Amino acid sequence: MTASEDSTFEFPSSVEVTSVPRPVSIAADGVRFDMHYETRDVHTVSGTIVLRTDHPRAFCTPEYYARVRPDLARIAASLRVQILYK
Repeated sequence: MTASEDSTFEFPSSVEVTSVPRPVSIAADGVRFDMHYETRDVHTVSGTIVLRTDHPRAFCTPEYYARVRPDLARIAASLRVQILYK
């Protein structure tokens, strides 16, 4: 399964983007997460997030979850990043 999201954020001309999140790539057992933001100009930011899973079942065993849990926590934390502007 692959889920992806492409976003474009256009800020008013009175707003200047000062920082975008750093790129993130996280690979766990059967899970791949990639996130990339870029500043197009001082008022526009585009971002792409892709999550790929290759899990053979519709459920996770306790052993599998214990193995991938730290990486899943890193993925969840990556989704809380912020675009800074002034």
